[in-house]
Amino acid sequence: MFLANFRYIYAAIMKKIAKNDETLQGKNPSNETLPFSVDTTVFTKKPTQKEIEQLRWHPTSGSILDVLKHAASGRAFTCGVFHDNHRKSEKLIKQQIFAVDFDGGMTLKEAEAILKEYNLSYNGGYYSFSHSYKVEKFRLLFVFDGEVHDHIVAKEILSGYSAP
Repeated sequence: MFLANFRYIYAAIMKKIAKNDETLQGKNPSNETLPFSVDTTVFTKKPTQKEIEQLRWHPTSGSILDVLKHAASGRAFTCGVFHDNHRKSEKLIKQQIFAVDFDGGMTLKEAEAILKEYNLSYNGGYYSFSHSYKVEKFRLLFVFDGEVHDHIVAKEILSGYSAP
């Protein structure tokens, strides 16, 4: 049920976006131990594509607040754990956190209002390096009830709902 609601709300948010360094603790922060991967490089601005390609992912686990602390310190993370620590969708081992980026098409308040319409909430989030008060850019994190082990399912969750 949650997955179906998440798909619907994600589609609604993406359609609205098509039309138009602080962490955000969601209304339902999860205290459960979640899998994710980290790199220890500290960034003070948005990394370039070359810098992203040089990251080395190390699997770890922790709460959603641990993920937010890592992000707030300027360090990169990815929501999944991958074979050979290479962040490629076909190498996915497991993922339970899903991130949705908002790059200026909607404010946090607008996103929260849409989530509220569907009785959903995010578990955490943060403003991105390129965020400004004129153009809000942020990422919201959603924790699923269980791990996703199939890279096709994980990819469909996030990329199958782009706005036309």
